[in-house]
Amino acid sequence: VPDIHEYYALRLQQIVDESEHISNLKESEALFKNLLARSLDGLFIVQDGILVYANSALAKLLGYEFSTDLLGTKYDQFIATDDLKMVHDYYERRMRGEPVPTEYEVRLNHKDNRFVHVQFNVSVLQYNGKPSSLGTVRDMTRIKATDRALRYNTAVLSSMADDNPLGMYVVDYQADRI
Repeated sequence: VPDIHEYYALRLQQIVDESEHISNLKESEALFKNLLARSLDGLFIVQDGILVYANSALAKLLGYEFSTDLLGTKYDQFIATDDLKMVHDYYERRMRGEPVPTEYEVRLNHKDNRFVHVQFNVSVLQYNGKPSSLGTVRDMTRIKATDRALRYNTAVLSSMADDNPLGMYVVDYQADRI
């Protein structure tokens, strides 16, 4: 016959261990929620074609005040028409387990009817027991604008150099040479 004191001591230790485990889970959950909320990149989960999670960075990127404004909407309403076929194809194939690019650039529809150039990084996860798309969204609008300006300025300078009948020279002050 096991000692009743030993039984209660073991049971008490199990309860303490479970309590510590629950406490650790709650801390991890709080940390994870904080990371998601503070992310500078947009984050989303799409299940059955519907946004079931969006963070505040994604809402802000699309011109909405609250991430809850996005929940329950079809993901494709935010995709620019010219990119919709590709994004939809990737989504359907990803959900079937077929290989598709995980990183790609698209344009999203902002609430004020302008485009936002973004980079998606998307993968599959199980969410509430169903396959879903988990994605990050990085705003590429400024990078795209800077790239266009750089290409334009390079073309202008090249044209000036090519069309200048007097010739040109470049001075490199750091290397002290012409």
